[in-house]
Amino acid sequence: MKRLFFILSCVLILLTIVSATVFLTLIHGGKIKQNSKDYTFLRNGDLVLRRGRSAESFVVYLFDNNRDYSHIGVVVIENQVPYIIHVVPDRPGLVRKDSPEAFLSYENASHFKIIRSDFQPLKLDFVASSAMSFYTRHLSFDNKYDLSTDNELYCTELVIKAFKSSNINFPDISPQKIQVLLGTFAVIMPSSFLENSHFTTIQSW
Repeated sequence: MKRLFFILSCVLILLTIVSATVFLTLIHGGKIKQNSKDYTFLRNGDLVLRRGRSAESFVVYLFDNNRDYSHIGVVVIENQVPYIIHVVPDRPGLVRKDSPEAFLSYENASHFKIIRSDFQPLKLDFVASSAMSFYTRHLSFDNKYDLSTDNELYCTELVIKAFKSSNINFPDISPQKIQVLLGTFAVIMPSSFLENSHFTTIQSW
């Protein structure tokens, strides 16, 4: 029994090392070396997906069927300047308002994709306003990945609830069950929005 446990442990460690090696190779294969792009084309309610370089991104990479992107945020236009509202489990783990340059910097992203929906502009303005309210209310990251609570959010939950506030629902987007050492969680993956018919890619890198 002990021998079997030892063998299984070795196999698990080996698989983890191989997966990590593949992940690191992929994220460094398409580096955004300089982020001097013009983001004035962004509109309220656009979604920006990125493949991150953090440990959390690696977890998403392991469990998401579409492994191209590990994080997502909502575009908000404030005084004609675009920002991205999103939340990550860093310190202090609060909803953030970052410039596109910061969100897609070399330290934070190796690839990105920007998608736009076909909903009416007025509805998308309200989506952006709701996302901004999450930021001004200093909501924190939801470590339990619980969609039933509104005082904490994870990245895709933030997007879902920003659109829901404008009476826009996505019945075809559902959580995916993942099992980790801390337990089993039902999590909506960022790639879910790429597969939704309402969204079209307008830029990627």
